[in-house]
Amino acid sequence: MATAKRKLAGLLSSITALNYACKVGIIFVGGCGCNDALRLMRRLKPEDFPDLFLFVTDTNVRVLISKFPETDPDVMRWLESGRLIIRLLGEEVTHGRGAGTDPKMGRDAALSEKSQEDLRGFIEPLNEVLVVGGVGKGSGSGALPVIAELAAKKLSKSTMAIITYPEEKDGKDGRDQRAKKALRKIKALVNTITIYNDYLKEYLRKRGSESRGLTVQQTNSIISEYSTQRILDILREILQVTGDESDLDEADYWKIKSKGNDMFMGYALADLSKEQVRSLLAATTEEEAAAVGVSWDEGFVRNLSAQLLEPYFQKPQIIPRGEIVGMWFHGPWSKQVSEDIRNAVRSKVNGETRETPTSTKNVEVILGNIHEVTDGQMWVAILVAAPYDQTVIDADFTVTDEVVAPSKAFKPAPSMSGSDRMIAATPDTLTSIRFFSDGVVRKATAKKGLVDRLNAAYDQGRPPISEGAWEEIVTEVRGVTKSKEAPQGYRPDPPDHLKVVETAPVIDEPPQRSPGFLSGMLSMGSSKPN
Repeated sequence: MATAKRKLAGLLSSITALNYACKVGIIFVGGCGCNDALRLMRRLKPEDFPDLFLFVTDTNVRVLISKFPETDPDVMRWLESGRLIIRLLGEEVTHGRGAGTDPKMGRDAALSEKSQEDLRGFIEPLNEVLVVGGVGKGSGSGALPVIAELAAKKLSKSTMAIITYPEEKDGKDGRDQRAKKALRKIKALVNTITIYNDYLKEYLRKRGSESRGLTVQQTNSIISEYSTQRILDILREILQVTGDESDLDEADYWKIKSKGNDMFMGYALADLSKEQVRSLLAATTEEEAAAVGVSWDEGFVRNLSAQLLEPYFQKPQIIPRGEIVGMWFHGPWSKQVSEDIRNAVRSKVNGETRETPTSTKNVEVILGNIHEVTDGQMWVAILVAAPYDQTVIDADFTVTDEVVAPSKAFKPAPSMSGSDRMIAATPDTLTSIRFFSDGVVRKATAKKGLVDRLNAAYDQGRPPISEGAWEEIVTEVRGVTKSKEAPQGYRPDPPDHLKVVETAPVIDEPPQRSPGFLSGMLSMGSSKPN
């Protein structure tokens, strides 16, 4: 018995010595990202979340100085923890003056050598990466796709983007078009939850006349509270908290993400007081639980299911396209109620209605729950994954050009039988070719040999292609893409080593920084999470 105990103690000791904690890093980008970062620092204490790491970046030095002053105790607490990094993005490109409405400047800033080094140092030690920001202006629209590609494709990290999309009225000044193009790129790269500011109108309409006095800051806080902040809290709990009776673990999370890049997260809070939740936790018999006075009737289930499936600021049209659902229960939920909510969600994702009560679709629902909670709340969340449709983004607008990762050509990779695979291996076999041309993805039918050579030219793991060999490929690609709209055909964008490097304009008298603060803040701690 003593030997067995020693062996068990040794095993537990060796497991404890290894760090199995899931390190979650959140990268906040641009002005919108900075606002969300500050709100998160206000709510969460770093000592309560030892495996949560924050990286905040913007192209405008004034934004960083004004939003994260050294006099702010919440900011300084996170900085002193060693788990907050604040960096000026692309200093050598923007000189700290921002990217304006130019996504190219935001992209170049994110691709600058120093920013790439900082981002790599932060991302490499992490297990999970969350990228947060808004699209429509220069910094977010340009930098977010670059950072998403770095984390997911180049560093092979599990990555989720939480993107804020501007109100449609902003389309008059081109913001809507910039936002659409950036969102397409991001969704083609990583799993993406999209927050739509346009839904603010519906929220304020329901509040009536009292909403007319709200300031811009207050309305933005409402959007963040009901969307980004809540999503971040839920994802952090799913990834870092072990469930009690059932656990939605990291492997389950990866499985959900593997089903598609269009993501939807629903959330519903039970209308119970903290005293009621504590009483339910303390109840040891059915009689004690019944004495708490919670009505678990069908109306309770309907209300919660409606909240889950139609949250503010997201588009529920993703749900019927969903192929898998993750569901997380926080608090002492009754087994029957949790089953009823699960069935209601599954029916919605399956597309079942009163007119069509049965469906050939049968989505999997992966459950997790944390019963013993200390915050006095009971809530349930769902995470639905649907395939990214390259012809439609959500339900509001049609995508006329496909999107792939920058500087990458690609071809479909269907599952094939052995004989089909032999046929597909023939260089003369016709297949689909897709490539960037002036930032727009073009497609045509071409021989597989040409597709393979184009892919090889973009592959950074192979020896760089010569300029002459590249021009031969260009000639062939232009030949197969000739049309009435493009009589000369489309010229594919060159690999990185053949691109003409544009030098940034020289700007005299760069802005003076606040002495000692930003430079000290930028150098404080390491770029790597410990």
